[in-house]
Amino acid sequence: VCLGRALLHDPEVLLMDEPAAGLDPKARMELKSLIRILAEEGKTIFISSHILSELSEICDTMIFLEQGQVLHHGGAEELKRGAKEGVCIKVKVLNDSKVLEEWVEMNPGVRLLYLNNKGGRLIFDEASDELVAETLKRMINEGLQVIEFKREEKTLESAFVDLLNQAEDKELVTP
Repeated sequence: VCLGRALLHDPEVLLMDEPAAGLDPKARMELKSLIRILAEEGKTIFISSHILSELSEICDTMIFLEQGQVLHHGGAEELKRGAKEGVCIKVKVLNDSKVLEEWVEMNPGVRLLYLNNKGGRLIFDEASDELVAETLKRMINEGLQVIEFKREEKTLESAFVDLLNQAEDKELVTP
């Protein structure tokens, strides 16, 4: 109802604060569709929300503010790529996972995020596809029996938390 009232005067700019709060899944889908239609008609729409995954589905540009400072201005993918850590790879091995741990220790640029009995998650300092492919090849050539090697996408939420942490780190260093 509030959105309908706001649209009566055909405004060029809309400010929405948590527009999907309290909506059921069907109404959320309809709201997203309506927002896309309004944007296609040339409306500028500002949405304030803490549900980042939902925002990434409907916004082409995101601005994150922290204490009045712009932490990020751009798309969701840019934010995820700009996150502190490199690419995360889930690896399962047929060998004992201790072999994976030993392999990581001998290979710079690859860090072990955690280890379990079937493999673990690795962080590659550099995220290029070429490096990831070369690393898989090296793992196999060096005797690791890799049965799963999967790149994991960083969530928008975790990228945002990294961004906040980076801002806090800068504050600690700034005189």
